[in-house]
Amino acid sequence: MKRPGLRLQRVSWIGFPGMRATGWLWSPDPQPAGRLPTVLCPHGHFRHGARDPVIQARCAAFARFGWLALAVDSVHVEDVAAGVNAIGAMTWHNQRALGWLLERDDVDPARVAVTGASGGGQQTYYLMALEDRLAAAAPIVMACYWGEIISDTSAHCGCNHPPGLAASTDVPEMCAVFAPRPAFFGSVTGDWTRNFPRQGLPELTAHWRRLGAATSKGAMGYWNDRLAERGDNVAVGAAAGAHRPQDLIGAWDLARCSVSFADGRPELEPFGAEASGRLIYDADGWMSATLCSSARASHADVRLESARRASLAERAAAYDSYMAYDGRWRLIQSDEAHEPKPAPDLERERSDPPKTS
Repeated sequence: MKRPGLRLQRVSWIGFPGMRATGWLWSPDPQPAGRLPTVLCPHGHFRHGARDPVIQARCAAFARFGWLALAVDSVHVEDVAAGVNAIGAMTWHNQRALGWLLERDDVDPARVAVTGASGGGQQTYYLMALEDRLAAAAPIVMACYWGEIISDTSAHCGCNHPPGLAASTDVPEMCAVFAPRPAFFGSVTGDWTRNFPRQGLPELTAHWRRLGAATSKGAMGYWNDRLAERGDNVAVGAAAGAHRPQDLIGAWDLARCSVSFADGRPELEPFGAEASGRLIYDADGWMSATLCSSARASHADVRLESARRASLAERAAAYDSYMAYDGRWRLIQSDEAHEPKPAPDLERERSDPPKTS
């Protein structure tokens, strides 16, 4: 099947002996010569499975980027006596799909990634723990601890969890073995994954650094944006390894603030280990940053006249625990460079008479 700029094929490959796994392969049309980046796209409980409009839109977008995208049909089989469970079967089909893709002469084996949302995000977790053949991963809207979705008597979705897994590991530990390869974790404020940036991400970041991603190329950060279809549901994520300027455009919550010195002095964390803040990058090369200590005193009354009545000690503490700047930015390899400009003289500007036309 063809659409402007796209080609869609129904494909299958050998799964379990005597059985075939199936999926939908999306490709650009006309397809560029050579080996292309490729994305494996498992899915969760979408109404129409791999044919759901959400999955189709995602894969079509990847194909329009000039990539290949394989949406795998999820299966839900349970045979306790045979030791078969749904997530085991789905993971095996995904691994076999990966092997099938890597045998193709139009797939670049160094640029194969996996992403999925909801149950597809859960499947992505297992592939991150099992697969050395993946170059990048993006599990979306399943970022949480097992304890938030599994108990002794129930589970968010039984088909997503192999028996006994929660007794031996948890999501941050399981996913961190993917380090130092780039990964993106997404959560939303409208469900239980809203806790992940505060509760799961710090542990994940610590594992990531311990396992070899202690440089800025593997540092964890947040990305915030609005989901058009979900009203005030804010998407929150963590990204590792920005390789293109467009990867940084948007608003990011600060994960860590540190100062390193060329002369070998020990690294400093001027706002402490739990710094917070926000960085905003636009496509024209401008940026702004607000950084502060998470221990910074908060005041119920934030009106300007109230701030002016604060004592000198309160003002000094506020000054020492906060910093803001703006200026130009650029990406040098995977490190962003800021070129701050001096803050305006606000007192002078307030004294200037208003301009009239």
